Amino acid sequence: MSQVPHDPNQPAWSGEQDQYYVPQQLKTSGMAIASLVCGILGLVTFCVIAPSALAVVLGGVSLPTVRRGEARGRGLAIAGIVLGSVGLIVGVLLLIANNPRKKRPQLPYGTLYRFVPLLLVSAALAAVAGGAIGNAGMLTWVFDGFADAETADILRRQSFMTAWGAHMGAYVGGALAALTSVAMVVVFRKRLSNATKTKNE
Repeated sequence: MSQVPHDPNQPAWSGEQDQYYVPQQLKTSGMAIASLVCGILGLVTFCVIAPSALAVVLGGVSLPTVRRGEARGRGLAIAGIVLGSVGLIVGVLLLIANNPRKKRPQLPYGTLYRFVPLLLVSAALAAVAGGAIGNAGMLTWVFDGFADAETADILRRQSFMTAWGAHMGAYVGGALAALTSVAMVVVFRKRLSNATKTKNE
């Protein structure tokens, strides 16, 4: 039985080539992790705007790296951007509502921090509701491209629409809670001003 001649242009067979190829796992982006941490800190300590701003910057910088396939952590970066954005909006609104005036005394920061549970619970519940609505396919009317892509099976409802609905739900819940908190700050300042006038009289 004749042997097939070896092609000199092809490398010689080696037993090492018969091993399974193990793909290299990408590391999670450190900036994405830092963005999420700063976003959480900024939402809890919203009166200090620096952590929220840093969360938005770090998340935005880490996303291109994740898109190029150099690292993981897209969800962490997006979560950090969302939390940082909510923290910035809430912090700015409450600081404006609590700006010092002669006729209305300024509320202490400890009073402002009482609104943190309201913000967190509202954003979390709205995110869950938005994710459930997106998972049910009830948000394709927002953009025509969503419905077309879903029909063509380009987008997966379980991944994209659920994440998009949760994303938008968190913004809506955070915005409603922020407006409610601002209204409550105004009411508290009026009551405190009236109480101060009554004591002076």
